[in-house]
Amino acid sequence: MAGRSDRVLIEDYSPAADNEPCMALERSAPQGKSRRLSFRRSTFHRRAENFADHKLIVARLEGAVVGVVGVAFKDVRLYGEPRRAAFYFDLRVHPEYRRLGVAWRLAREITRFGDARSDFGYGYTIDDNREARAMAWFRARTPASSCHFLAYPTYARRPSRSEARAASMAEVHERLLATVPPFDFYTNPLVGGSTGGHVASWVLDDAGCTVWSNEGIFAEVVEALPPGGMLAGRMLDSRLLRGLPHPHIPRVGEQIRSWYLTDVHGRNPMQVADLIRFVSARARDQGIDFLHIPLLAGDEWAAAVRHDVPLSFARQLRYLLFATANGRSLPAMRRFYLDIRDI
Repeated sequence: MAGRSDRVLIEDYSPAADNEPCMALERSAPQGKSRRLSFRRSTFHRRAENFADHKLIVARLEGAVVGVVGVAFKDVRLYGEPRRAAFYFDLRVHPEYRRLGVAWRLAREITRFGDARSDFGYGYTIDDNREARAMAWFRARTPASSCHFLAYPTYARRPSRSEARAASMAEVHERLLATVPPFDFYTNPLVGGSTGGHVASWVLDDAGCTVWSNEGIFAEVVEALPPGGMLAGRMLDSRLLRGLPHPHIPRVGEQIRSWYLTDVHGRNPMQVADLIRFVSARARDQGIDFLHIPLLAGDEWAAAVRHDVPLSFARQLRYLLFATANGRSLPAMRRFYLDIRDI
């Protein structure tokens, strides 16, 4: 094994040569345990192109791509001060090569590059991803913060008391900043990259949100379900229940049809819940099965939104934020801004 490890080469990603091998690599390495997901992209580097300043590197063994990782650079505010951040993402290693130190080689090389051009680095991992947590996301020992994504099924027509009006992504973002307390960690999602995933933005009285789609960027495909999920899917699709409104449970091999919400805000929790009902109806009209809604510390509207959906079908997935500077974990953040381009 050691001999093979010595033959691993770390090189810059080439869109022409490495796109297809990296797409195949990602299909071979689904994320999660009993509920496993893989990702489909128009190109592997499409996610990196969310950011104007980015870099991908690959690990090669005997000419084959066996690993890949990326970094993007952005201007942020950290604890109120302007800083340059390195965002690490898309660490993938082929399952057959995970005991050769490939992940550590990639991590060491990408953080060496990132450290030279930034004040600190950060990345996310799903709470139950043991492999990523074992990597401690590039030297961070404890998470700086976390958030939950609520999977909000759109199957039920929940009447909205008011009609929301269309707005720009910039207007909704400005309203968010005027409504919520300052963030310990903040990125302007409209600067330094692409907003190609933007679907629509709406406001309803003092509530607002933006809708983002990862289709073509980072679409999720179900690779495996736990036995309970498979059984529930068969029951809901049975003749007995087929005519009744019910959440759609994607089958193995099916792409999850979803929208991501960002910049959700509002001083009145019931207005926010009403706006989400409005967005849910628009999503249903376009064949979208789920809204993924980020819930962060201090979001007083979260309970009102959760109350609208059956807990048995509204999964909450926890994301951990790891951040380091000079080899040390950053202090805990009470509240951070989730840049939708990162997810």
